[in-house]
Amino acid sequence: MLKKYALAAVLAINLAGCGGGGGSGTPTPTSTTAAGPAPAHKTHATIYLDEDSTGYGADIDSPNKVQYPGIGNGIAGRVDPSPAQMMQADFDAALGAGVVTVIDGSIPGGTLMHSLQGLAPDTAPLATRLAQLTTPADIVITNSEINDQYVLGENVSTYITWMQQWISTVTAAGAVPVYAEPNPICRSDMNLADPQTGTNALVAAADQLFGASGYTALPNLANFENYTTPPNPQPWNIAFMSSDCVHPNDAGYAFKEKNYFAALLPVVRKMLGR
Repeated sequence: MLKKYALAAVLAINLAGCGGGGGSGTPTPTSTTAAGPAPAHKTHATIYLDEDSTGYGADIDSPNKVQYPGIGNGIAGRVDPSPAQMMQADFDAALGAGVVTVIDGSIPGGTLMHSLQGLAPDTAPLATRLAQLTTPADIVITNSEINDQYVLGENVSTYITWMQQWISTVTAAGAVPVYAEPNPICRSDMNLADPQTGTNALVAAADQLFGASGYTALPNLANFENYTTPPNPQPWNIAFMSSDCVHPNDAGYAFKEKNYFAALLPVVRKMLGR
């Protein structure tokens, strides 16, 4: 059933039927934490994106149709340039070409559990993917939350336990973990405010975990929620969303990348001793 939900999220791009489940049948993760100093004074930085479809750049309205990774013969729209390409261009402009390499490991339909255990649609556990990189990752970024909430039905406690294990996996690979806050979604069953299962609660808990561990959370959720264009009557700017109300459109992806880059650039500068 999880595969069905993931396919619905990516190919139908509406996450229909993925809001329930309450996490039943979800394996119990092992609770671990790890923190350590970021490497400094490097001459080059490699960033690995371990993200979901909203990191991959899924956009049902985009005329740019591509083969999605991990989804068989799934063909769907993708924003062009992709979020990873936007980030790469910004780093090239800020620090010079070749100083930072952005590797896009985003898997549409993925969750923290899928990433860590290598379950479909992921192709291998995160630890294996990081170990197989030709150039070891210095920074690994996750934006996982939307599918964790709506596909797996996780509450704050379960989500944070998986996130602790994700942080441990990244630090064990010698990289710095970074959390990229997701965008909100505007489905009719959107759940922003519930203190145990709502989007804001899960994201706030992840922000707190990363801050307490000495790592960076890239702001974005509140930016979406607070950015309104009068006389927009919505609680946040749905003009940034594609018609599925889950994935951003071109303008929304550009807005997200701008939010992320502003907070990520100082982390990379420090790592490079600049």
